[in-house]
Amino acid sequence: MRNQCYIMIGCSGSGKSTVTKEHSLSFKGSKTTLVVSADNYQEPGAPFNVSKLEECHERCLHDFVEFVAESEFSPEIDHAIYVDNTNTRLEEIIPYYRVARAFGYDVTLIYVNTDIPVQVAFERNKHGTPRDTISAQLDRISRLQIPHYIKRSSVVIDNWRFK
Repeated sequence: MRNQCYIMIGCSGSGKSTVTKEHSLSFKGSKTTLVVSADNYQEPGAPFNVSKLEECHERCLHDFVEFVAESEFSPEIDHAIYVDNTNTRLEEIIPYYRVARAFGYDVTLIYVNTDIPVQVAFERNKHGTPRDTISAQLDRISRLQIPHYIKRSSVVIDNWRFK
């Protein structure tokens, strides 16, 4: 088996973290896994701080690079890493894709509930993301132009109606 990178794509409240958690559990014992998310760098228990978002994303990318690079020192172990951010813009996806590919990872884009109604996502999201922000995220995802060399490995998960 090879090292795997999964880049989640979905609006706030779409279920990305739930899908990530469920999917990563399928590797229990067979792969070393890590989930990186800008959310992990927010103050625990405090309200979501939008002003720290850029710093959180920088730290997220840093930890991603560190994990992927360190995996070279244990080639006998398979690794899986998840990027659990909204990733609604190509410029958010490309750095993760390039680093993962540079270290020989297979990359899969996982689109999560990209047709979810704004109201449903608003009610489900954990950070109090405003409706207009969620609507803008969904709009960006619908217009996202992924180059063919990246998109050739992608999965669509549409299960919001069942949760």
